[in-house]
Amino acid sequence: MRQAERVRKPAAGGVTVSGLPRRVPRANLVAGTAQEQQNQTGPQVSRAPDEVRGRLTNLRRGIQQGRQAGSTGQTGSYPRPTHQQER
Repeated sequence: MRQAERVRKPAAGGVTVSGLPRRVPRANLVAGTAQEQQNQTGPQVSRAPDEVRGRLTNLRRGIQQGRQAGSTGQTGSYPRPTHQQER
């Protein structure tokens, strides 16, 4: 109950020049209301410089291959577009 009373009057770090309350990071958290997520969703991607460089190199190669295939008129099994595309 005391924690709820404390939230009714949030802590502020003074007032800005324009008269707005200045935010104090993490000052108004109530213990036990939020749990940290232990299981992160989504893929775990390495941020090691060598691995990032490798992924970017593969991306660049794929873009180059796509551009080369587009400039030679090779469309694979897809029919050639009948409308004029902007470039």
